[in-house]
Amino acid sequence: MTKEAHVQLLGEIRSEISQHMQWRRKLFDHPDNTEFEITPESVEDTCPSLAKKIRAQSLKFVVVKNNGESLDGVILSFIQ
Repeated sequence: MTKEAHVQLLGEIRSEISQHMQWRRKLFDHPDNTEFEITPESVEDTCPSLAKKIRAQSLKFVVVKNNGESLDGVILSFIQ
């Protein structure tokens, strides 16, 4: 996967996760710095097209809310 493709996928993940009510609730209902793994299995029910893209590249991501006020404080980290 190219760096450009990886950056694009991160953008898609951030967009879909931040817009989905279940993920928004999960992020805001937990304390700051709580980590949630973004894997095909963790998003299959809520974002099936995203799960397919992540599965195709054999990737995992972590989403962390580090600021309880807005999703601008959400950080996505890449796990190797």
